[in-house]
Amino acid sequence: RGGWMVILGSLLFGVAGAVIGILFIPPKYEAVALVQVGQVGQVGQSAPLPVEIPAQAVERLKSPAFQLAVAKKVEDDNWLSDLSSSAIAASPRLSMQVVKTAPVIDVKATDKSPERAKALVEAVIQELAEKHGEIARPMLEKMRSELGIAKEKLAGAERELEGLNKMAAGASVKDERFTQLSLIASLRVQKESEIFGQRQTIMAYETALMPPATQPAMALEPVYAATKPVSPKRSLLLALGVIGGLVAGICFVLIADACRSAANRKHVQEKR
Repeated sequence: RGGWMVILGSLLFGVAGAVIGILFIPPKYEAVALVQVGQVGQVGQSAPLPVEIPAQAVERLKSPAFQLAVAKKVEDDNWLSDLSSSAIAASPRLSMQVVKTAPVIDVKATDKSPERAKALVEAVIQELAEKHGEIARPMLEKMRSELGIAKEKLAGAERELEGLNKMAAGASVKDERFTQLSLIASLRVQKESEIFGQRQTIMAYETALMPPATQPAMALEPVYAATKPVSPKRSLLLALGVIGGLVAGICFVLIADACRSAANRKHVQEKR
């Protein structure tokens, strides 16, 4: 009780320190996005094939090479300098994790303004889309090649059917059991079936190559940047200042009292 002024002073000192921290710590703003990894459509399958699983994509986002490319996109000289001088690329401004309930990645970025934080997330998405495009290119080229072959086969079958139609128009009937006309009709049926099959194949490849089956890495919704800073947390700093000031003041009073008591006991013993 005798040290209440010390405790009060320590409390005020803690609150003052918290206020100074709130005033002088640069504010940080956060931008978030749910990112779907790139995917490639598959002929004959209902579900597209992801370019890479989300967990692997997260590790790619954490790699030094990837973050170096992102730092160049946003023209962050300090980040570029840190990446150049160290092999550790983990940036405190970026955080990525796989959403457990869906095969998507939750990407968050913090920076000194909402615009810069949003630009950082957009740069991450753009770089991931480019990387996934490079990975998916061989599969897409193969599918486009097979689509071109199917179109050539369709064009050839249509030309042959047209020739059979002309032959059927000029054929004469001599024997109902086996005539040139019946042979042409059988060939026409085969060609029509082949044309139908090729059209089905072309449609399957075109569907697989178009969104939503085939699409690059992209944000499911526009990147959201909060206008309220996420750091410093004013209420947390004030609470820490109050609690820290009280604890420090009480500890100081108790320690000072214990030192005075020990000194008094020593003095009494010396007199005896």
